[in-house]
Amino acid sequence: MEDVNNRILDAAMRVFSKEGYEGATTKKIAETANVNEVTLFRKFRSKENILKTVISKNQQEAIQTLDSILLMEKSMDIQKCLLDLGNSIMEFMSQRMDFIIMLIAEGRKRDEIGLTLHSFLKKILEHLSEYFTEQITKGKIRNIDPNVAAFSYSSYIFYSNLSAKVCGKERLTDPELEFKNFVDMFTNGILSSSEKEI
Repeated sequence: MEDVNNRILDAAMRVFSKEGYEGATTKKIAETANVNEVTLFRKFRSKENILKTVISKNQQEAIQTLDSILLMEKSMDIQKCLLDLGNSIMEFMSQRMDFIIMLIAEGRKRDEIGLTLHSFLKKILEHLSEYFTEQITKGKIRNIDPNVAAFSYSSYIFYSNLSAKVCGKERLTDPELEFKNFVDMFTNGILSSSEKEI
């Protein structure tokens, strides 16, 4: 039973990513999942419910990815943790970038999709913000706004994935080196030590 549900949801994500919400049909989703359309409707009732369930499933997977890394690496050096965390989020997003782009486009047309996407992004930001708050409490990070830190960090990751999708192999820099440099600037700032004293 669970296997059929997952097959339908995985197929739906692929079809939505390729065709968009309007272009995706329940028939195409059923064919891609190798189930009949009646089974699809019995389990999910509508195309909109399928989309909401796909978003919810991806939200849970994203939070589990964040949690597993943050739990594993709480005692780790912050730069190392941010590198590992960012690489995991980037991998997670790169596998779903077409779907994310589709959600952004559809979210502008359909309020319910926009609200669901907003809820998904908010949960990720809340988790990152909690991590930064904890590091501030431990004295590992100076007293900054953890929400701004979470937003800045996740914005870079989103833009980097979007850039990879748009530019492909034409990117100006090596993505791995670029991310290491970003984490260095994120954790150490851009001012030289002499400028910091002013």
